[in-house]
Formats: sequence, structure tokens, C-alpha cells
Amino acid sequence: SIISKRETLSPDEKDIVRMHTVIGRNMLQASANPYFETACAISMMHHERFNGSGYPLALSGDAIPVVGRIAGLADVFDALTSTRPYKQSWSFEKAFCFLTENNEMNFDPEIVSVFAEKADGIREVFTMLAD
Repeated sequence: SIISKRETLSPDEKDIVRMHTVIGRNMLQASANPYFETACAISMMHHERFNGSGYPLALSGDAIPVVGRIAGLADVFDALTSTRPYKQSWSFEKAFCFLTENNEMNFDPEIVSVFAEKADGIREVFTMLAD
């Protein structure tokens, strides 16, 4: 019911949603498989923000594993360009501008730079998947 809610989430609902990072980590951490170790780090860190304003650990900069920094940018791009019960999807251009304008606050500037360098290829895949 929380995920499909159209209204702003209450503080308690936000806390519940934020638990998905820890739940995902807990599900994946029992494996010694290196792929699961990477998935575990992504699950736990994809909502950390470069300036330390993210969750669940409020890590910043290089303290966030690179896989978490990459997945965090990809997750935000996907959220912005996807229709959700509470919002319409953004265009590729609007989402791209958001990512580049929030460089250093939310995202690792080096990862944003690579994203920008690969924008044509990303747009191609985005367009292909949208059809």
C-alpha cells in the first residue's frame, strides 16, 4: 500500500520504505559468492548520497563503495524517467539535466562525467526500451 500511495508519505512510512536497503543487504550477505557480495553492497548503498545526505548510513564521497555510487545514479535516473503512482515520468533530457545539475551534491562527479560522456548510448537504450 505504501509503494502505490499517491500522497506524500508520513515519516513512519518513509522509515518503512528506507528499510529496503537493509533488508536487501540481509538477504544477500549470507553468500560468499563475489556477485552476491557486490549485490549486497549495491542494495545497502544505492541511496547514499555523495554529500552525506543519503541513507541508511549517511556515508559521503569515497566512503560509499563505487558500485553504490554507480547504482545510486542509475536508480535516480530510472526513478525520474519512470511513471510512478505519485508522478509522471520525466523525459530523458529533463532527467539528464537533473543529474548533471545535482553533480557533487547527490552524485559522484566522476560518475556523472562518465554518464554524460555515454549519454548518446544511454539515450539509445532508453529509447529502445521505451518503445
